[in-house]
Amino acid sequence: MPQVVPSGFAAVVHSMLLSGDPEAMAITYGIGFEDPFDISLAQAVTNSLRSAFTNSLGGIIATGYSHQNTEMTLGDVGVGEFVFVDPTPVVFTGTTNPLPQNSALLVHKRTGTTGRRNRGRCYIPGVNEVEVAPNGIISAALLAAWNTALANWLTAIQNITGVDSMFILHTQLPLAPPVPVPTRVNLLQADPVIATQRRRLR
Repeated sequence: MPQVVPSGFAAVVHSMLLSGDPEAMAITYGIGFEDPFDISLAQAVTNSLRSAFTNSLGGIIATGYSHQNTEMTLGDVGVGEFVFVDPTPVVFTGTTNPLPQNSALLVHKRTGTTGRRNRGRCYIPGVNEVEVAPNGIISAALLAAWNTALANWLTAIQNITGVDSMFILHTQLPLAPPVPVPTRVNLLQADPVIATQRRRLR
């Protein structure tokens, strides 16, 4: 089922690469716009979303990882789909001891609405291996540092001119034809245990 991006919202993708690994890694989420949204701001918003991501997390994501581009796809604006791209390359400057690329920080997108449908997540690689125990538990100090960086990221998004906040976008259920309303994200919270993705292990 396809993800739905209603009018007044956009889908955002930050693409990352690890040196020596040709497979890109994607961090995705939705954003909502202040009403009314001026489409002439869209490219500036895209650039600011890239800055919010790289400035907030660039000092904690491991060296060797880099931002490749940020892409923002607007929802239905009445005249077709609009895609805006910021291709600015940014090399991250965090730890020099990252976990393998199949291991990542699990970030929970917390909302004020109950139900599984209104919970989201994303995965951010480049976590300091020195601060992770053999059972995958992240040290309290590193977890606090990540949660601070994530809070700064969410605040930076909310401070972009024309943007309301980060949102969770939904798929349209077969038996529920109305367009699903995105859910506002109130908090980004790092899970204390590292997440793994088997297919990324080389």
